[in-house]
Amino acid sequence: MLVTTLPKPGAVFASVAVIRHRSDPDLVLAVTRRGRPDDWGLPGGKLDPGEHPAPACRRETLEETGVLILEGKHVYTRTDPTVDRLVNFYLISQWIGEPRAQEAGIEVAWRPWVSMLDPKNTFAPYYGGLFQHLGWVTRACRPDPRD
Repeated sequence: MLVTTLPKPGAVFASVAVIRHRSDPDLVLAVTRRGRPDDWGLPGGKLDPGEHPAPACRRETLEETGVLILEGKHVYTRTDPTVDRLVNFYLISQWIGEPRAQEAGIEVAWRPWVSMLDPKNTFAPYYGGLFQHLGWVTRACRPDPRD
């Protein structure tokens, strides 16, 4: 369910893109947090005043990575009352552009989606629910039949 109202005044409202690599679906487009080269996350950021979540997702992704989102759909919302944050996630099905850092102090790379769950990543707690909702965690945690 797309949530477009803030939990309370002053809360942070953000949009995030989930972009899978075209030839390897286990890779997602990832960015580092400014000045923190070991803190990886998905592209996205805060909404501008009056901005809707979908255009914000498109804008933030382009500003950070140079990738232009052509089509995507809202797949998950995560609220965090401890820090008054609400994040809408979009699974991107069509995009163009060669991903590269567009802002100083960040890196952009294709990374295994499971690496986003590393506890050193600021938003790892948000991604667990997202990936479980998408059915990815179940697939990743399935026992290896060779064992």
